[in-house]
Amino acid sequence: MAKYPNCPEVYEVFQEFMKQCLENDKSLIWPDKEVWTLENLQKIKTNFIDNPLWGRDFWTKIFEQFSGLNEECWCILADAFFAYVLPSTYMKPEKKYEYINKICEEKQIDLPEFSEDRWNVFNQGFTRTGIQYHQKYKQLWLIFLFAIEIKKKNNRRSFLEDHRAVKNLLFKILDNDIEPQDRAYGMLNAILHMGYPEYYERMISQEDKKKAVKYYQDRIDENIKEEGDIDDKLLSIRKSFEEKEFESKDDNFDFYLSGIKEEWREDKSIPDNDSDTEDIVDEDPLLDELVKSLRRHKQIILYGPPGTGKTYYAKKLARTVIAQDNFEKDYDQLSKKEKQILQPGYVNEEEDRTVNKGNGKYLRFSTFHPAYGYEDFIEGYRPIVTEKGQPAFELKDGIFKKVCCDAKKNPEKSFVLIIDEINRGDIPKIFGELITLIEPDKRWNPKDDSPDTAVTLPTSSETFAVPENVIIIGTMNTADQSIALLDVALRRRFGFRELMPMPELLENQEIEGINLGDWLKELNHRVQEKVGRNLQVGHSYLMKNEKPINSKELLLASITDEILPLLQEYCYNDYSTLEEILGPKIVNGHKGGFNQQIFSANGQEIVIGSIKEMIDEVEEDE
Repeated sequence: MAKYPNCPEVYEVFQEFMKQCLENDKSLIWPDKEVWTLENLQKIKTNFIDNPLWGRDFWTKIFEQFSGLNEECWCILADAFFAYVLPSTYMKPEKKYEYINKICEEKQIDLPEFSEDRWNVFNQGFTRTGIQYHQKYKQLWLIFLFAIEIKKKNNRRSFLEDHRAVKNLLFKILDNDIEPQDRAYGMLNAILHMGYPEYYERMISQEDKKKAVKYYQDRIDENIKEEGDIDDKLLSIRKSFEEKEFESKDDNFDFYLSGIKEEWREDKSIPDNDSDTEDIVDEDPLLDELVKSLRRHKQIILYGPPGTGKTYYAKKLARTVIAQDNFEKDYDQLSKKEKQILQPGYVNEEEDRTVNKGNGKYLRFSTFHPAYGYEDFIEGYRPIVTEKGQPAFELKDGIFKKVCCDAKKNPEKSFVLIIDEINRGDIPKIFGELITLIEPDKRWNPKDDSPDTAVTLPTSSETFAVPENVIIIGTMNTADQSIALLDVALRRRFGFRELMPMPELLENQEIEGINLGDWLKELNHRVQEKVGRNLQVGHSYLMKNEKPINSKELLLASITDEILPLLQEYCYNDYSTLEEILGPKIVNGHKGGFNQQIFSANGQEIVIGSIKEMIDEVEEDE
């Protein structure tokens, strides 16, 4: 089954949408109201679909198109938006609710508060939607036209239970009723996946579907290869993976899994015939999980051994969230200038002066260390030299206070602070009284002029609160300190996500007959046995520019310059243990040191040979 495990409520709510709105005439948000009638939908078609307005922004146009319609039609619009935002991990939960609330405020319809449990589904999603999907009118047109055709059926329930009939109808609507440039393949594929996940993948891009089918032709059942359509072929490919490689794996098969996605995505030979290439975004299941956790907690700490991608994912997570919240795009779809703004430390005087308008300084980066204090983070007196050349002290804001001040001026934007090596600082000393204020339910809301959780800062005597649009992402190296020793107050207020070595990212790369994934797996197996789970070697030591290294020279350089010194530190110069991990050809436990030959040109073969022996020993044991 192609169900994405991270969003169970999405499937439940969409099934409710199909039953309440499509099969019956009830509303999804207001279940006691009978609004989804054929008569109301025909009115929407006349005013909205058949009456396109050019120019102006989306909301101005749609409010004008709906201005003459009854309240029931506005309720349908709100329900349709509910269905439209369900698939997206791209939109933050508040943004999803904002769309619906905007409609209700315009028509003065009561809407349940965002704090109610019914909106929890907005924390979920199964795909990172792109530019095409965010052209809202396309997706809404398909929803309304699809609903109209359903209402004409004599037996709606029977029809909706037939996934092939539903699929044929959706494509018929696109082909016959909508111009090619306005065809919403994203919404079509989202409807099929949410309604029938046992038959349809979570791919909303036709291009992605074509690429995967082309690449995995040899996995498709011969009968399906001849007679099946693209979704039948994808299902056949899925079954092939699940019956072979994924039968005993803990992870469920997914076309966007690391190692799988890279295979079929590399194929550039598929022509663009469906006008949805802009909806192809860099799907990353791990990133999606991190985004969801961050949305829920407002702050997260990524922890794990060195080289597992903690800082890499912290930056990627920050840029993804800011791009989504502040630019309404995926990061890969930002312009060059927009990407420049998201560089930590970016300074532009013109944009700095206009920060009240929401420009610039959305991302900041800091690193904690033993000497880092409250004065650096919140506020304090710092030494300066006056114009007369005299030493003096001046009260200055720290990095976190600056972030909070900018965020308060721009409540519609998200501001992110990355704290690298967060466990190396004295947390109670650095955060001070603000450790309480970073909790999500104690944040400052722009609608609340006098928050209950504001504090008076001891140095400046200012009243201060942490805005709800401030996000904190921390990283923590477990080789330095166990998570069990981390300050309890911090542990309670942050979401935590462990990042461990991922040898599967290296499985397709061989150098000198050495499979990098197999070697890293065996190396870390030995490290875990001898020095502990938190002291493993991360996959990034064997990667460059987000890809596995591809030469003997790079492999040897990584081993001698990075991995060997790291393991030496792990073992506290216990060379007997180090010899058990790396083998006697690399380490001489009796003499207490590395075999110096390995650092010479002639010693390269010794290292390569020793690595091969490590892998051979595993194969012999198996």
